[in-house]
Amino acid sequence: MLYMVFLAVCIVVCIWWGGPGIRRRSRLDWTQVPGVTRRRGGVVVPIGGLSWAPIPSELADTRRFELVGSSTRSFGGSPVVVLARGQRIGVLEGAAARKINAELRRRRLARLLVEGELTGRHEGRVVLPYDFSPATPELPAGPARAFPVPVPVEAWGSATTTVDAVRCDFFLTELSALYPDGRPPSGTSGRTLSGLDAEIFPTGQGRIGVFIDDRQIGWLAAAHEISHRQVLEDLAAGGHSLRVKVSVRVGTGDRPSVRERIWLPEVDQILPPGAQIEDPHVLLPPGSTVQVTGEEEHLDELVTSTR
Repeated sequence: MLYMVFLAVCIVVCIWWGGPGIRRRSRLDWTQVPGVTRRRGGVVVPIGGLSWAPIPSELADTRRFELVGSSTRSFGGSPVVVLARGQRIGVLEGAAARKINAELRRRRLARLLVEGELTGRHEGRVVLPYDFSPATPELPAGPARAFPVPVPVEAWGSATTTVDAVRCDFFLTELSALYPDGRPPSGTSGRTLSGLDAEIFPTGQGRIGVFIDDRQIGWLAAAHEISHRQVLEDLAAGGHSLRVKVSVRVGTGDRPSVRERIWLPEVDQILPPGAQIEDPHVLLPPGSTVQVTGEEEHLDELVTSTR
């Protein structure tokens, strides 16, 4: 009889202990984590270790941070390193670090891109997601673009494909600043900005960023990163980025939807088929028949070019 009672108690304890984890396998339980403040969309965790050195002024406006997990397990728990634009600025420790490391290991991720802010020279915080759902931006951020700033160049051919940028919701502040008043209009009209000049450039770690006026506004989707990486890296090696046209729309609501479209040339339309022409010139659009007049005034040049 006592054995049966003991067995029943064990079953109840196992259900109580493992039930939430089974029912919500992708959900982190933050109820027992000290120093956590809850808010809509996530929990706010202070960044530790910021007292080691003052935050450089060029990082003061950082709003996105990389959390780098530890691949090793330790008795006290390994800290999670916090990077701002590729620079280590602090750590997350304790229960929060243990939970993040466990979740990253379970999902075979090394890094997590999160929102946050630096509230002082020695103070900062990050917002951690309640859960690691497919919608959570889990892709590594890559360091900020290296300077000096590359010189943008036009593609040799035409942009025939329109593609969507990804992870644009992490750049809501930069996208909102593109509007005439520095923020989207209150109504639904006028929220689409078309024909904006942008540039795409490799930012490191295999990622291709989308920039306007040297501010990043999104990432190129993975499929186009793969197809265009080599030619964009070749341009970057020569100190150039690729100029493209984009359209942006920021929706309404507390968590506004964001859509960013890029007019992207095909890979073989970016670089000319021959050597770069240094003299002033104009490229005629491919695939069209163009009537040329006044050729009788340039007979010497035409005769020379046909010899």
